[in-house]
Amino acid sequence: MRRIALVALTVAAVLSTGACGAVSRSAAGSDSKHTPVTLAVLPDVEVAPIYLGKAQGIFARNGIDLKVVQASSDTVVPGVLSGEYDYAYSNDVSVIVARSQGLPMKIVAGAASSTGVRGGDFAGLVVANGGAVASVRDLKNKTVGVDSLKGLSETAVRASMRKAGGNDASIRFLEVSPSDVPAALTAGRIDAGWVSEPDLSVALAKGDRLLSNPYLDLAGQLSSGVYFANEDRITANQALAQRVITALNESVAYAQSHPDQVRQTLPAYLKISSDLAERIVLPQYSSDVTLSSLQVLARAAEHDGLIVSSLDIGSSFDVSELIR
Repeated sequence: MRRIALVALTVAAVLSTGACGAVSRSAAGSDSKHTPVTLAVLPDVEVAPIYLGKAQGIFARNGIDLKVVQASSDTVVPGVLSGEYDYAYSNDVSVIVARSQGLPMKIVAGAASSTGVRGGDFAGLVVANGGAVASVRDLKNKTVGVDSLKGLSETAVRASMRKAGGNDASIRFLEVSPSDVPAALTAGRIDAGWVSEPDLSVALAKGDRLLSNPYLDLAGQLSSGVYFANEDRITANQALAQRVITALNESVAYAQSHPDQVRQTLPAYLKISSDLAERIVLPQYSSDVTLSSLQVLARAAEHDGLIVSSLDIGSSFDVSELIR
């Protein structure tokens, strides 16, 4: 499986070659041993490696003084573009769409992917138990709640409908916070709702039913989130870029091999109980970004009208030419 050059190297390769990354806006004039870097994240289970990596001293050992800022999905790309954030986390589709609009966004590392297990993924589409929606095809002319419009969740739900043989254009989408999905289902505001962990486990515990795992309908094990940066800032300080990407990849690998520590990290930043943190399904933490996964998402985004023209994914997100 082909990987985007220098974006998806294994940790061992990163350590030996000094792969790629983004540059801190405050690098100039900073202590070269501990350079301040601001990373914007969303309140998602996929970013646990960042908090865990910082706590384990991974960023510090790589000379990074990391500041983690919780942002919202509609502010991360503008924040990176303006220089407010050095790095940010978002879903793959949002970054692909930004790139298609001519914004200089480069994916520098993967964050997480679906588990590839139907009925055992960390994200899914839920419906009220005993309601009128028995299958994905029953969503025709129905309202589906998603965490953000024109993003990965909407793209995945549309893919589920197409795979089921239905017309995805018939679905009405409404932006609903995942934590509000059970109440929205009960009130009849939506007929189905997209949720990811920990909200998926909460919804199922309240009696809602899992209708599908849309990520698996797009691809068996789909990349669900990435870290990205402004390519101009990558080239401005390549040495810092190499250190940051090493820390990112080490943190992601550490999280994947220490799930118990991930679960201990979740309550503080997700504001959930330790009991819930023990019960949820974790994603696969991987810094790999495969060309095939991005191509699947780009084609789906183009089909959904999110991008107006096809992207050459390889050249659009290959950062090898930026790191010498």
